[in-house]
Amino acid sequence: MNDTILVKESGFNMILQEYNNSILVFNTLQDSLTLRKKKISYSEMSLKSVDVLHKQGMLINSTIDELQIIRHRANVQKYGGKRLHIFLTLTGACNCNCQYCFAKDCYSNGRITEEDIPYIIAFIKRQIQVNRSTLLNIDFFGGQPLLCEKIYLELMSKITDIGKAIGISPEFQFYTNGTIEPQCGFEVFKKFPKTSLLITLDGLKDVHDNLRPLVSGKSSYDAIINNLKSIQTAGGKAIIRINYGKESYRNVPYLLDELVRLGLHRLPIEFYPVQNMSDSSSDYPEAIDAASLVTINEFLWKEAEKRGIRLSLRTTSSNCYCTAFTNSMFVIDPMLNVYKCALLQCDRKYSIGNLKRQTQYNRDNTYYDWMTYDPTSEALCSKCISLPICAGGCGGSGIFRYGTQHHSNCYDLSPLMVKKRMRYYFASHYPTIVSQFEQSELEVLAVENAKYAEP
Repeated sequence: MNDTILVKESGFNMILQEYNNSILVFNTLQDSLTLRKKKISYSEMSLKSVDVLHKQGMLINSTIDELQIIRHRANVQKYGGKRLHIFLTLTGACNCNCQYCFAKDCYSNGRITEEDIPYIIAFIKRQIQVNRSTLLNIDFFGGQPLLCEKIYLELMSKITDIGKAIGISPEFQFYTNGTIEPQCGFEVFKKFPKTSLLITLDGLKDVHDNLRPLVSGKSSYDAIINNLKSIQTAGGKAIIRINYGKESYRNVPYLLDELVRLGLHRLPIEFYPVQNMSDSSSDYPEAIDAASLVTINEFLWKEAEKRGIRLSLRTTSSNCYCTAFTNSMFVIDPMLNVYKCALLQCDRKYSIGNLKRQTQYNRDNTYYDWMTYDPTSEALCSKCISLPICAGGCGGSGIFRYGTQHHSNCYDLSPLMVKKRMRYYFASHYPTIVSQFEQSELEVLAVENAKYAEP
């Protein structure tokens, strides 16, 4: 290599896999995926190959401090994001009795009322103005938000009017157990086309109903399946989130078979581990520890692949920062208390304000604890090859585990997990490219269009 080209290897080159004559490398900072010949070192490569690697971010200018790049990106996401994201917990009431629910003891009788709506609307208007927002996401949370039909329809209508006045088209999502069809039917998708439902399942009927029966003790499974069919028929948007525990995950392949049989596998599917995230779930025997996640997730991905199911696997470093660490994400509980994280809304000490007392949140130590978080200052994080993707992990779970969000919290985005995800992605999207490359004269091959967007 020409000595005048002052480059060095990026600290975020992750070797995913070695083949007979080549190595698959993923750069976690630049989201670039490259194949290179195994026996050729950087110093022996042609200038053309060096140039390719430089453009991919595999080689960088020798003076660059990549942690500075990460800090810059974090600040842009923290203060420069144009997406206002509001979680509205409409009620603590629910028609299901899930064994592991973290919110069941929080505010079972609390509910947002018609009298509360003006405070919420004023807050949203204020935050759009302050953040100069051009995108708006409203997530309806609970409890079971579909129990509050009159409230959410009025909120959706008023928020849509706000958007029309300034050229924003709001996106709405309901976190629901899927047992309730809105009284207005799924016509809600036509009136508010950017609406989706996130619906949870825990396994086939016997497993699911044991973990998540209705309050009456009766089955919830059949109602969920029927509603998923109705949503699909209506052309609505829904995500199926399959919750799994340290033993119940063994039932998931059978559930996948059933979803395929019913044609519901064409809806987006994601897997979600049940973990100890709050006092109300801390004794749940099925909770998964972080050490088991890699093995279980790899098993589930392979089972999905066998059935031709493409999963949503986040591997990109873009917008990786936990939104709780930004100045444009807020959680509002049924009493109109404001928080930075949905996991913490059961504990008033984490509140940063109340909409009935002020239209702006309090910028006190609780707020600044979130806004000053810097994962590059954490010893473990700063040396971790997954830092650009993980960005320190979930702040809320960090508080439950370590008492502070200012702590490295790998959760499921450890280097090993990233490797597993990327191997799965590459094998499913580029099944023949390795053999073709190994037979070619190329030293380096940059895999195009590998931005790992959700399918």
